Amino acid sequence: MTESKIISISVFNIINQNAAITTEDGILVFNAIKKALENGQKVNIDFQNIKTIITPFLNAAIGQLYGQFSKEAIESSLTYTGLSEDDKKLLKLVEERAISYFKNKANVEAIIEKNGLDGDDDN
Repeated sequence: MTESKIISISVFNIINQNAAITTEDGILVFNAIKKALENGQKVNIDFQNIKTIITPFLNAAIGQLYGQFSKEAIESSLTYTGLSEDDKKLLKLVEERAISYFKNKANVEAIIEKNGLDGDDDN
């Protein structure tokens, strides 16, 4: 039996800048991670050379993984390097919110629709 090799995904190399701030860039990282996880690989997400990270990027890159894979699969397959302590806290918050959201997705969406919080009005 062969031991699965950990692949490294460099955020900097994917987004070609040192600011991880847009949802679009997050989706690029998400797609790379998703492909690796679907292939049964363990992944180290490398944030080296990234100076700024904000929530929309992390929601797209990491948060939406919880809609595709189990919490256990993610926790056993992903590691992170190059994150500051503040960024680690932000990532943990994003993960907790994503877990809660996908666990209660139907309820959350019903509340949003009922209260007109979908952001589609033109006011």
